[in-house]
Amino acid sequence: MRILIVKLSSIGDVLMATPVAQALREQYPRAFIAWLVEEAFQDVVQGNPYLDEVLVWPRQSLWEPLLRGGRWGTLIRELGRFQQQLRTYRFEVALDLQGLLKSALLAWLSGAPRRLGPAGAREGSQLLYTERLYDQPELTRTKLYLGLIEPLVPFRDLPMTLPLGEGDRAFAGEFLTAHGVDEDTPLAALCPTTTRPQKQWVEDYWADLVLALGEQLGMRSVVLGGPKDRALAERLRAKVQERRAKGKGGDFPLLSAVGQTTLKQAGALIERAQVCMGVDTGLMHFGLAVGTPTIALFGSTSPRRLGDEPNVIVLNRHLSCAPCGRHPTCQGRYDCMRGITVEEVLTAAKQLLNRSG
Repeated sequence: MRILIVKLSSIGDVLMATPVAQALREQYPRAFIAWLVEEAFQDVVQGNPYLDEVLVWPRQSLWEPLLRGGRWGTLIRELGRFQQQLRTYRFEVALDLQGLLKSALLAWLSGAPRRLGPAGAREGSQLLYTERLYDQPELTRTKLYLGLIEPLVPFRDLPMTLPLGEGDRAFAGEFLTAHGVDEDTPLAALCPTTTRPQKQWVEDYWADLVLALGEQLGMRSVVLGGPKDRALAERLRAKVQERRAKGKGGDFPLLSAVGQTTLKQAGALIERAQVCMGVDTGLMHFGLAVGTPTIALFGSTSPRRLGDEPNVIVLNRHLSCAPCGRHPTCQGRYDCMRGITVEEVLTAAKQLLNRSG
């Protein structure tokens, strides 16, 4: 069997879908299994031991510029080239885990005669499937993807796969050493960045948390994120420095690796940490994948799919207006996130550290 998994984005969703690769590999050990992913998120699956190949969809670097520039002829030619590339693999099954028109179209372009996608798919994508896969709402997100593929593989729970390499771990060690953090220094990995303001925690809270972790637990903190998050990281570092200048927090400056790592290098820093703290963002899910005790801060989105893992504590205010998703009704106050206190996060960190010894 030749199988194409289509899961294009985003960081957390691609990561949570990785158990599908392992499930397919164990059910069909001689199959050829490829994963189609957007270029921005390919690092999550590159090197996955259950895949034969990772195929990259150049949406941001090629297709979107052509579309914005109105270069329709070139775009159509690139579409044809990409279709030819996909069809050279002679896929028999295309498994669309994204459930959008773009992912269903790519599955159709692959030429696979059997195309499976979620029954709840949007934008008319169901019209491009030959079979529908049915959601099981009681399952967590990772188990949901495994439940979707039951027509191919009997359901069983499997972990996420984040294929860190020795080079990634070496980078993490060198980065921390360069900033005065040795192997005996406890470390907290902070993941405060997200694309939606209603999912963010209060910046002043993050700064207060860095100082509290240092004072009460002797922990150094490193903030993680992508190049677009540098401004946020600098604001947090300035807030921590301002508090330290007033005699608060002792000698615990905030380290920033924002914009300085690949996704896997960020994962290696999270793996090195004793605790990971983050909002509903892809890097927070890295903590779950690498086994680092994780505190997840939720407000406008539902943590229901996150599951009930022993090394994860979810903090959520459960307000009547939440989850609001992309349509907040609080006029920018974001009460659901503002209501999570520094003391709660610190208490959760102590609980997780005690569990892990």
